[in-house]
Amino acid sequence: MVGRVASILLLVYWLGLATSTHVPGYVLRHAKFNDKVAHFTGYFGLAFLACFAWATHRPFHWRTAFALWGAILVYGAIDELLQIPVPGRTGEVADWIADAFGALLGILFFSLVLGVVRRFRRRGMSMR
Repeated sequence: MVGRVASILLLVYWLGLATSTHVPGYVLRHAKFNDKVAHFTGYFGLAFLACFAWATHRPFHWRTAFALWGAILVYGAIDELLQIPVPGRTGEVADWIADAFGALLGILFFSLVLGVVRRFRRRGMSMR
C-alpha cells in the first residue's frame, strides 16, 4: 500500500514538475521567485520522492542513490534542452547545476531520514 502511494505521489510530482518547466516565459514574467531556488527545490523534491518510492519496493543503498542521482541528472539535462523551443524559456547550464545540487541534497536528506527511521525501528524491535 505504501509503495503504491509513494509511486503515485512521485508520478504526480514529476508530471507537475515537467509541466511547470515548460510553461512559456510570458506566463511567468510577473511571478516573483528566484529561478535557481525553484530548480533546486523542484529537483530536491523529485529526488526525495524517487528515493522514497524506490525504498518502498526494493532495498535502498549507496549504489541505488548514485544510480537515481545519475538518472535525475540525465532527466534534468534533457529537460533543459526541451525548454529551448518554449517561448520565453531558455536551457541553462546554471539551471541544470541547481537541479543537480537539489537532487543530491534530496537524496542525502532521504538517506538521513531513512537512517533515523531504521534506527528507531531497531530500537523498537530490541525493546520487545
